[in-house]
Amino acid sequence: MRSFPVPPVNMGCMRSMTEFEASAAFRLSGDELFWSLRSVMDGAERMCDKISGGSEEMGCYIFSAAALSTFGWDKADSMHRNCARCCEPGKVGYIGDGFGHVEWVVNDKCYYIIGMKTFTSSPATITVGHLPPQFSTTPTEMGSEPVQRSIPPSIESAEPKGSISPIANLPHEILSFIFKIECDNQSLMEEDTICPSLRVSQVSQTWRSIAISTATLWTTLSTLPARPMPFYEMLRDRSSGALLDIIIQDTPASDYTEQARALLVFAIGLAHRWRSLAIKAPLIQIFALASLRNLACPHLKTLNFSRAGPATPPTHILTGGAPRLTHWDCPDLSGRPPLTALTHLNLSAVLSQPVVYAELRAILREISSTLLYLSLMVSFDTADIFDKPIVMPVLASASFGAIDVAQAASIVTGLMSIFAPRLGHLVITSEYPLSQQLCLEMFNRSTSSYNYPQLRMVGLGGNVGQDVLRLFPSLSLLLLSGTYNRLDVGHILDPEQSHFSSILPDLAMIMGPSESEVDVQRFIAARAAAGLLIPRWVPDTRPTV
Repeated sequence: MRSFPVPPVNMGCMRSMTEFEASAAFRLSGDELFWSLRSVMDGAERMCDKISGGSEEMGCYIFSAAALSTFGWDKADSMHRNCARCCEPGKVGYIGDGFGHVEWVVNDKCYYIIGMKTFTSSPATITVGHLPPQFSTTPTEMGSEPVQRSIPPSIESAEPKGSISPIANLPHEILSFIFKIECDNQSLMEEDTICPSLRVSQVSQTWRSIAISTATLWTTLSTLPARPMPFYEMLRDRSSGALLDIIIQDTPASDYTEQARALLVFAIGLAHRWRSLAIKAPLIQIFALASLRNLACPHLKTLNFSRAGPATPPTHILTGGAPRLTHWDCPDLSGRPPLTALTHLNLSAVLSQPVVYAELRAILREISSTLLYLSLMVSFDTADIFDKPIVMPVLASASFGAIDVAQAASIVTGLMSIFAPRLGHLVITSEYPLSQQLCLEMFNRSTSSYNYPQLRMVGLGGNVGQDVLRLFPSLSLLLLSGTYNRLDVGHILDPEQSHFSSILPDLAMIMGPSESEVDVQRFIAARAAAGLLIPRWVPDTRPTV
């Protein structure tokens, strides 16, 4: 396996790192830290074609003693086959990777220094800058084989000189770009979204300087995991004037609730820099809505709320203005922002009370001229299916979902409430069959042909029932959900169903998981026997999530 050259650490970098920064950054095993670093290397490789292999330099990561003890680095980590031993002041410990390689753990009374070895079978050279004289001895009491150590005469020599690695010769602007891409990718896989930025900033003095000066690496302020307020102040300063993403979460534990409240108060002072705001904190929802009532957020684009309590009154928020708000994700209508620029609405009331139909119609009417995507999973308190449909001239994609009978009935009601001449893609998922009576009413009124004249693609998932196919006579592409239930698909495409010869006259293609092929081929054969248009079957081989 190819080795990846890792820039050695500079002691000047170590001295500038605060304890809370170290404790926040490193909670992972050595393997995980290495793979995070490797992802950055891979990003650089894509930028400069290849990375020179064979380097035996060992990069170092540092930990405060408090961080190690807090996060259990003094215990064996069986999952990743690492064993770290915290040392008393004046002694040297080690960390083993489970494959016979030994790395140093040095305690200099301030920080632990943990070397990360590249994949090479030969001993690696660890460069740690100036160390106290007592660390020049071999830790024979640990029973480990000593590795080579190189103590440079000065801090400056810790930086690579004339490195043949293309990474070392990349312009700082390119490295900054790579860091941003790779940290964003890593953040998608970690609850601690700022952790990748912290890791990349502590590899070497050069990388640290580049990372700290890249404001976009420090723009996420999140309550989980809990951190002291100086940490958020550091993020505020490092992010300079870049737009911020605020994530407020809480749990039933009181300490997280107070943390959520404190960060929200701190973030409100930065409202003019918000790019997105996510409040997933039902325990402080009423406090949050009151705090947001009169705010002005000139750059806010995305707003995401969690479910409010049943006693939460409807409240208008951000009345100071949010002219760029385009995405609103909410489980109810308790906190209503300005909607003048809204393009995406996701209303998913999974655990909430029924939505007042008149209120939702009023909102849809207000955003009708700008909305591009609509997703609804709601049940209505009362609904009049004979109300005049709301014209939504630019709506291109819509999704309707249901997890109970009431929501399944509301799907058909919602479909009949909208006139969308440009709608091209519709997804319907339900754990219960759609109301046969409402489907018949919609069919008799030719609602879909009139309301959705450009609709050609429909995706179905779950147990939506047979009647749904009659609603879309203009359909040419049918997508079956990857979360496959063979009985459901067999029922939906049952050739024995009534009106079989009249459904989907223009169907040209069916796409779905390979497990559904038997049912689909049976459906296709029946259409061929009836003289109907024979659709093409395309198995979807993409992995399901």
